[in-house]
Amino acid sequence: MVLGFLLLAMVSASLAALFVREEELPLHEEESSKEQEMLDALHRLELRLEAMETQLQGRGGHPS
Repeated sequence: MVLGFLLLAMVSASLAALFVREEELPLHEEESSKEQEMLDALHRLELRLEAMETQLQGRGGHPS
């Protein structure tokens, strides 16, 4: 009887772990998407900053 309870507990734990892993996957994908959006925005800001520095150098200004 004790073995039956242990078997039921193991099966229940395995199923619960399976569902938890399936729910974590979309969160990971969503985080990766957000990270990529932030990296893209940072890259655009870097390009704009480089353009401003180039403009200032053309005018004889010195960026700090």
